[in-house]
Amino acid sequence: MVPQDWAERVTGLTPKARLVVVPGMPHMIPFRDPRVLASIIRDFAAS
Repeated sequence: MVPQDWAERVTGLTPKARLVVVPGMPHMIPFRDPRVLASIIRDFAAS
C-alpha cells in the first residue's frame, strides 16, 4: 500500500512495528485479498 523503502524506514522508527510483505501482492491487498489482510491484523493484535 506504500513503497517498501518508506515502510521499512517507518517500521524501524516505530516501537513494536511489524512490516509484512505479502508475496505476489504488490498493491491494494484490502481489495485483492481481504482475508489475508484480516489474518495479518489478527496475528498482530494477538501478539
